Amino acid sequence: MNYDEARRLLIERFDKRNFIIEEHIRSIFNIKPIDEPTSQNLLSLLDEFNSHLRSLKNLGRPTDYWDDLIIYLIISKLDFNSKTKWRDAAPNTALPTFNDISKFIINRSHSLEVQSADISFAPKWNKNIDHSQKFKQSNPSRHNSRSIFNNTFHVNRFTCIHCKKDGHTIMRCHQFLALPVNDRIQTVKTLKSCENCLNPSHSLANCPNQTLCRYCQQKHHSLLHVSNNNALSFQTQPIQSNMQSNSVSQTSSSAAHISEAASFSVTSPNYIMLATAEVLVACENNKFITARAMLDSGSQVNFITESLASRLGIHAKSSPIKIRGIGCSSLASTGSSTITIKSKLNNFSRSCKVQILNKISNNQPCFNINISEWVIPSNLSLAVKKGSFINLKPLNCLLALTYFLSFYLMVK
Repeated sequence: MNYDEARRLLIERFDKRNFIIEEHIRSIFNIKPIDEPTSQNLLSLLDEFNSHLRSLKNLGRPTDYWDDLIIYLIISKLDFNSKTKWRDAAPNTALPTFNDISKFIINRSHSLEVQSADISFAPKWNKNIDHSQKFKQSNPSRHNSRSIFNNTFHVNRFTCIHCKKDGHTIMRCHQFLALPVNDRIQTVKTLKSCENCLNPSHSLANCPNQTLCRYCQQKHHSLLHVSNNNALSFQTQPIQSNMQSNSVSQTSSSAAHISEAASFSVTSPNYIMLATAEVLVACENNKFITARAMLDSGSQVNFITESLASRLGIHAKSSPIKIRGIGCSSLASTGSSTITIKSKLNNFSRSCKVQILNKISNNQPCFNINISEWVIPSNLSLAVKKGSFINLKPLNCLLALTYFLSFYLMVK
């Protein structure tokens, strides 16, 4: 089997755009209705719709013309009071658009946040209040000039810890909401705020809030939820600088599902093991060190981490690119270089150009997996001993489509 034939078979087997489109549409219809009208629930609902619509648009679907359908679906997920307010606020003379209902949800969430603010009314009654009536009857003139009780109001003004402006919290901050998810997480860490409720007064370990992430039910705010697909598909754009202009524009397929379809399913129905391999990478002194690579058929760009580049002793060329992932999250590479990768099983080796990132993905897998009962094909050589565990480890290399196919052909 030659290279072109193998590539054709892989694309025919895994590149099923119809399946992905159906999954996104099914997910939209299956979005959970709001059971409690809170600011966070409304924003999470809007985030879910936006996420799927952006993905469908990237797949070439005409989502700009779906406003009527999407508005109907969003309304069907709202609580009763929000539905009523939307019908009162919706324009009567013109058909509402998706932007209209998006603005309504943002304003509605802001109103709910203000209503649930910690505004306490604490009347401090005079100790002699029980005798005030007697005092008034016996001393009418003095009573008029004396205050029987004092009322004290404690109002917490909203000041955003991110943009430092009054009138809203970080959860309603347009600057914060405009950030990619990874940047939001870094911002919260920099501000030393709780990752669960975004409150700067305590840490995650001491958070009294019992609300969990709407998407994964873990203890972090829904605005900080990172999809497992964020690290799988990249859309890259060159970064322009005064010194030089990188004219290469590299765009990868948005079909991150190829990596998922080509991977193993484990006991957890919500977790997919990504295809990874241990490879040898040549250092500057021509010695080889072991690297752990993700084989990503959804990318056209190869990556290594800064820590691996440091171990290899290579020097990055100043040709960074801007990388965009699912959900429009973005980051920039720190440069590029060329490395030589060699198989640990035979003499197969290839030279490839890589972009350098601070981090490629979280540990893969994200928990230890017992593979003692797996049925492993006899022609596959695993990087772990038979009958043992696959342990969570960091990834320091990502090999794109061309090298993904080369490694599969090498195994064949």
